[in-house]
Amino acid sequence: MDIGLNIKKVRELKGYTQDYVAQQLAISQRQYSRIEQNESDI
Repeated sequence: MDIGLNIKKVRELKGYTQDYVAQQLAISQRQYSRIEQNESDI
């Protein structure tokens, strides 16, 4: 199962940008991007 892809789909369905979600999680946009691309663990 591709968790990063699922996270991305939900984010896009909600109409949120990576930057917005990253700010809400108090992480950088680059770190959030790595999560969506399965390059980093959650």
